[in-house]
Parts: sequence; structure tokens; C-alpha cells
Amino acid sequence: MTVTATRSENPGNVSGSYDVITSKEIDDSGATNIVDVLRTRGGIQILDFFGIGGAGATISMRGFGENAGASTLVMVDGRRLNNNDLGTPDLSTVALKDIERIEILRGSAGALYGDQAVGGVINIITRKPGEFRFLAKGEYGSYDRAGASASVSQRLANGLGYRFSAEKRDSDNYRDNNAQDYENVFGMLDFAYTTGRVFAEYQHINEDLETPGALTQAQLQSDRRQAANPGDFVDTDTDNFRLGIEQDLLADWGLRMEFARRFSESDSILSVGGVPFPNTTKRDIREFTPRLTGAVPLPTGDANITAGVDIFRTDFRLVSPFGITDSEQSRDSVYVQTVVPLFPNLDMTAGYRHARVESDIVNTAAFPAVDDTFKDNVNAFNIGLNWSLSPEVRAFVRFDRNYRFILADEFSVDFSGNLVPEDNQTGRSFEAGFDWQGNRGGIAVTAYRLLLENEIVFNPLGGPFGFGANENIGDTGRTGFIVDANFQPIRDLTLNASFSYVDADIESGSLAGGTVPLVAEETATVSANYNFPYGVDAYLEVHGTGERAAATDYFNNGETLPGYVLLNGSLSYSKGPFRLALRGNNLLDKEYSTFASFSSFSGVTSFFPAPERNFMLTATYTYD
Repeated sequence: MTVTATRSENPGNVSGSYDVITSKEIDDSGATNIVDVLRTRGGIQILDFFGIGGAGATISMRGFGENAGASTLVMVDGRRLNNNDLGTPDLSTVALKDIERIEILRGSAGALYGDQAVGGVINIITRKPGEFRFLAKGEYGSYDRAGASASVSQRLANGLGYRFSAEKRDSDNYRDNNAQDYENVFGMLDFAYTTGRVFAEYQHINEDLETPGALTQAQLQSDRRQAANPGDFVDTDTDNFRLGIEQDLLADWGLRMEFARRFSESDSILSVGGVPFPNTTKRDIREFTPRLTGAVPLPTGDANITAGVDIFRTDFRLVSPFGITDSEQSRDSVYVQTVVPLFPNLDMTAGYRHARVESDIVNTAAFPAVDDTFKDNVNAFNIGLNWSLSPEVRAFVRFDRNYRFILADEFSVDFSGNLVPEDNQTGRSFEAGFDWQGNRGGIAVTAYRLLLENEIVFNPLGGPFGFGANENIGDTGRTGFIVDANFQPIRDLTLNASFSYVDADIESGSLAGGTVPLVAEETATVSANYNFPYGVDAYLEVHGTGERAAATDYFNNGETLPGYVLLNGSLSYSKGPFRLALRGNNLLDKEYSTFASFSSFSGVTSFFPAPERNFMLTATYTYD
């Protein structure tokens, strides 16, 4: 069904909960960034600082708060966007026009993907060269947002393929001191031959973003658009490079091997207590991920197997007035997963991974300072059953053992000289569900229980001086369910609905009895898409999110983030190669926020206000 389910092109009947967003669904929604696409999917919550363009947004799956960026694995064609530090995956590196589909594995995948695949996996699959295709796009909208992009791709008769694209956009964004200047250039060459394919790709991204900071409730009521920190900014340059080979071997076996490198450097001014501080951040991330995929014939059918090695090397450096953080981390692991048909309608999925980590850390900003080495190894495994009760109905149960390693800038030292956090986070995931898909509609239900040991979060009263530190807080639990439904009452009308519930609690340790902040118990979305005659399409969605506690407010001592309901929609007209689309967000002009933080020292909750009603007009020309 999806390559993400097994890291191969022959997944078989894999147990688990999956969602696929096609390029047609993206076009129909009129969304202008990937965050708007993901925001309304079942089981996903978005933590968003600015609400325009996706800059700084974090994806949360299975009930995570400020540590969500290290608990959901985000990839582009299998290349990780996650960092080995507290920086969240940069979703703005991918342009919607380049996406073929988005595959979502809902639930932990520790055996197959390892570190940080705790709440789920999102794999963005980009377009591959085929018939000649040229696309040009221009956009203009609220807050003086303007942009232009173009791409061209083709597979030649001799097997040579290429795809080149470029994008440029500027926006003042919703608030004062929040202007964004963004550039993205991408190039890919590949050569397909009888038994395989080799490819190379390069991408350069430049983003200059002004960051206005959080506002108190009084400041919100006075002027939601004002900047708390009028001089703050983050300027980032990123270079991505990837080489790969896909080689068919004997019979049904193949070798898939990729090397990727990502280097980014950010210069910023970030204010603390109203005082601006300069910072420089550098990341150098290398990954090598060879794997064998194939099938073994059995009396009951073919067993699909994926076995491989994941090798990661990361260098991280942060320089600020408080000190320097330097980290060199190596993460090595071996894994295998197989999908075995036990009976004609019953398949078993089983996998295992062994991983080791070594981090050399220097952190002069910690109190006391850190100069130490951390080593550890963990094991992860999964097992599941998938029943194909009929061509339209399936049911599954699944267990997965997961983990996430301590991040480079999470380490500190206690008065005894011991590293804090002391342990890597590990967990267990249980889930069960069923899907039914008929000719006119379908429904899918998934229930889960996620138990974590030694979860790593920021404790505002932790650390040797009680000023806050990242710590192992003990055991935490998430219990929830997701219901997705779709219905096509007539040929040109498609209806979709989803409802998600999650109860996220801290069950032991220093914060026992508290709830996980920034997690809404309920989220829901209902959408409709209608294809009118003469190339006119209309899309409408209603999305609701329940109230949440602010970041670090484990015992609900401060103001909460109120729940909200948003109405978004789009209207498009297509004729031949031309398409004109108008997307409107927050059509009811709701004043809301998706992120807030509580200070245990001042007792004040600070909010990042989301945009009010806004529109985007796009014009696209496609030749293929």
C-alpha cells in the first residue's frame, strides 16, 4: 500500500494504521503549505508559532507537547528532517508542487525506523521524472504575501531523467516584525536502466524570518499583531545533498542504498526577558541507509523482507552569550522486518532493531558545565496481525517497542557530576483497529495505548538550581482512538470526516499526576469537495481543536489555550493547462492561538496569536 510501511515497494498486508494524502487531495484543498494539508488529518495536532507558511510549526502525533518535534519522525523520500537537537523538523523545505503524495504511519515504528519514530512517521514522497512536465505558479494574498515558483521534469528515451525547481516568496505575515523571505532551489538527475536506477540531488534553502515573540493576555487584548520582541530574527541557510542507488538483484530481491548530508547554519537574535541575545547554530547531519528487500516463497505465499543498516553522524554547535554547546553524536543500528502470510487471509508483521548511540558533549551554558561522553544501546521490536476478512474489510492488532535518544542540547549535569537526563526514553505501543472501504465510502477506527518510560521533557523547576532542565520525568501514558470516514453520495461530491481523542497523563516521577501540556483531548474535521461543471471545484472544511494547557503547565496553574473552530475553503477554476484558485483560511475570523507557554516563576501565560481571516490567490500553468 505504501513504501513507508516496510521501507520497500512490496509492503504486503502490513498491520497498523496508515493514511495517504494524494496530490489530487492537496490540489482540491487549495492549501498553500504543507502544514495546512496536515492540520486536518486524523490523529495530528499542529503546534504553530506564526500560522503563515508553516515556518516553525511542529507536528504532534499520539499526544506530545513541546517535545513533539523529537517524537514524530518526518522524512522526505526517506531522508530525515528531524534533528539531534531541540530544533524541530523544517517543513518549509518541501514545496507542495513537488509532492506526489504524503504517507502517514500512525503509531510508533521503533523496529523499522528507530530513533524518534515514537508517535508516528510522516514520509513526503516527491515527484519522479516521467513524461515531460513544466509547471509555473504565481501567488498573492493577505499580509502582502507574494510568491513565484517553477519546475520542469522529464524522463528521456535513453533513461536519463531530471527534475529542477525553484521557489521564491515574501510575506509580512500576520504580526509586526514577522516578515519572511524564502528561497528554495532544487535539482535532481537520475539514470534508469534495465535492472535499477541511480540518482543524485541537491537543494539549497534560504529563509530569513523575523520572530515577534509571545504576548500576554493583556497584550493580546490591546493589539494581537504587536511584536513583543521587535528586533528578533532567525536567518537560516540549508544545503541538502543525496546520492542513491536502487538495484534489482537475483529473483525478487533488491538493494536500496542512500547517502544524504544536510548542513544548516542559523544566525539569530532571540530575546530573553526583553533582553536580545545573539545566537549561532550549526548542524551537519550525515546518514547512510543501505537495505535489502525481497520475497521468500512459502506454501501460504511470499514473505516480504526488509533488512538494513542505519548509520547517522551529527555535529551540532550552538554559540550564545550563555556559553557554547558542542556535540558529536553517532547512531548505528541494524534491523529486519518481515510480513509473513500465515493463512490466505491472515498475515503477521514482525521486526527487530538493535541500536547504539555515543554522544560527546561540551556544554558550557549548563550549570555546572558539561564535558562528558554518553553511551547506550537499546532494542526495539514489533509484532502484529492483519486479517483480511474480505476485499473490503480488514482488522489488525499491533505491538511496537520504541525509543528516542537524548538530544544534544538536552544534557546538563547535577551537583554530583552525573549527566541529566540519565536515560534514553523507551516505550511500548499497543493498537488495534479495523477498516472498511466500499464503493461509495468507508470507515476506519483505531484505538491505542502508548506507555513511555523515562520520557524526556523540560521540567521548569528541575535542574540543580531549580531554574529548569530537561529531565527523565518517569512514566507517562497516552490512551486514545481515531475515527476516519469518507462518503461519496454522488459522483462529484466527496465527504470526509475524522475525530481523534487522546488522554495524555504523567503517571510517575517528579510530575506525577500532571497532564501533558499542549495536547487537546479532542480534535475533529469535516470536509466536502464538489466538482462543478466547466472546471469549477469547491472545497470546504470545518476543523475543531479542544482546549489545552500551555507549555510547561503540567498542573494547570495558568491560563489555558482555549479551544477553537475554524472554517477554511477554496474555489478553483481549471481550463486546459491553466488553473486559478482562491484559498481562504479562518473565514469566520476567529481569534485563537495554537501555542502558549506558562512561566512558573511569574505565573504568566504568554501566547502566539494565530492569523485572523486571510486569503491566497494562486495561478498555475501546467504543460504535460
